[in-house]
Amino acid sequence: DLELNITKAMQLEANFGLSLKSEQQFFIPKKGLQDIKVSVGEIREGKWIVPAGEHASVTFTAGLPKLAGGLYTSDIAATESYAPQQLKWTKSTKAARLLKGYQIEDGSAPKDPFGRGLVFEPLGIEFYKDQAFVTTRTAGIWKIVDNKWHLFAEGTYESLGMVVNSESDIVIGEKAGLTRLIDKDGDNWSEKRINITDQFRFNGDYHEYLHGPIKRDGKYLFSLNLGNQVAGMYKAGGAWMGTVGGLRGWMLSCDEDGNTEIFASGVRSPAGLSLSPKNEIVYTENQGEYVGTSKLFKVKKGKFYGNPTGLLDIPGLNVNSPESKWDAVKDSRELPVVLLPHGYVMNAPGSPEFLTDKITFGPFQDQMFVGDQTRSNIYRVSTEVVDGQEQGVAMPFAEDLKSGVMRLRFDPADSSLWIGQTGRGWGSRGGNEYALQRIVYDSKAPVNAIKTVRAKKDGFEIHFTQAQENTDDYGGLECSSFFFANSEAYGSKAHGKRQEKISKHTWNTDKTICHITLENFSADIGEGSGIANSSDSSRVYFIDLEKTPFAKKSEPKFAKAYYTLHKIPKK
Repeated sequence: DLELNITKAMQLEANFGLSLKSEQQFFIPKKGLQDIKVSVGEIREGKWIVPAGEHASVTFTAGLPKLAGGLYTSDIAATESYAPQQLKWTKSTKAARLLKGYQIEDGSAPKDPFGRGLVFEPLGIEFYKDQAFVTTRTAGIWKIVDNKWHLFAEGTYESLGMVVNSESDIVIGEKAGLTRLIDKDGDNWSEKRINITDQFRFNGDYHEYLHGPIKRDGKYLFSLNLGNQVAGMYKAGGAWMGTVGGLRGWMLSCDEDGNTEIFASGVRSPAGLSLSPKNEIVYTENQGEYVGTSKLFKVKKGKFYGNPTGLLDIPGLNVNSPESKWDAVKDSRELPVVLLPHGYVMNAPGSPEFLTDKITFGPFQDQMFVGDQTRSNIYRVSTEVVDGQEQGVAMPFAEDLKSGVMRLRFDPADSSLWIGQTGRGWGSRGGNEYALQRIVYDSKAPVNAIKTVRAKKDGFEIHFTQAQENTDDYGGLECSSFFFANSEAYGSKAHGKRQEKISKHTWNTDKTICHITLENFSADIGEGSGIANSSDSSRVYFIDLEKTPFAKKSEPKFAKAYYTLHKIPKK
């Protein structure tokens, strides 16, 4: 094993073992390295001569050269500073649309060691005790201590997530693998980097993101995007995303020693990966080939999640194997917990975050919060189990954030919701290239919102966070439904649009639950999409309260809900 470090003082330090049957000579560059020292052998005439034998621990140290201007040298006092930088939260410069009782704030991004601004895309956020870690695509890894930014690591490669094992030991995801970063002396700078696993193929393609890791039962889990611009890709009949093998389109797991195994198949662009309070693996999938609309899944080992492209990696199969084709596997795909209708709710969802009873953030305990990169919004997701199948509803929570929402994390210290955002060159409705924001809840403010929606045998129950007024004046309540087709086409329009007839609506005694009865209430999609070789989604019911007294008292744009109906309760 080779351990290679470059210190802040620009000292190269290498430690490794050698087993030599004969003397070995290593050439040393004539320029560049200074004050070379070795623990075994000797330096002579520009060569490092190492005798034969077993050398369990060999060290090589040398000073690195000073460059023009003093950049990246030990002489950094005048040009370079690694001093902590204050993290400041201020009222947002962009007005976001939020439920009443919530406020949005902007977080200040750090500058690089030379005082220059960074393209600071905070795409991994984790809290540990009274500290926080933030990973970025291109600006390194940062640690927040006493509300100050500390540069924890430089030179990382598009890191979108991490696991924090301790205040000095984190494991980050990079495009090319999982890396452990260790701060050996407690100065908030990671001197040691260890590759945990790179046991998959990475071709340098911009779309080959690695999402995660998360850690469950002692193992790290991460997912691998399909590629977009790799020569010779197999696209399984699609036009855009593909693979040349090497486990693209799979979810993998590994232990602390890097022993890596496949976990689940059929992912396409799984841009969010989280662990629920119940130790469930949750991920969001982005719309595209074989994914008619974006979806949220709970993952089980060995299951298939919808895109057949990566199945060619199964031993014995190849691009011509009928067993890996869409028609052979489309009926074996796992159902999502909820659909996130494209163009209505989300176009590119990020990682879910869970509101537990340890966080004070309004009347939405046990729900998920999910943000969207394209639409710069956040939705709440509430689920229930009907006849053994989990399904649920998506409801708007925040709109018009500064950039594309990818990572959400609650700060356990003050219960604020941190929002890591990026435009990533694709752009986002928010308009900014990147942003760090947080949402703060006023615990004294009443929140008037749709709390959840529950399926009943003849329609739905709409649960509100507060008692509603003028409950006889809900004739403007509307309900419609539609579904999506999953096929080799890139996404799907909404098919089978149907205006649902509400035969009646009734209220409970305290006016917090409205029961709507629908004529022809059904979980069946009806005629189907009519697209050849499609596997159609379950029907989504859109409940629209924008023309009701509730909307007039609350935020009209938040007076809606999208319920994914897999099954109807029997009772």
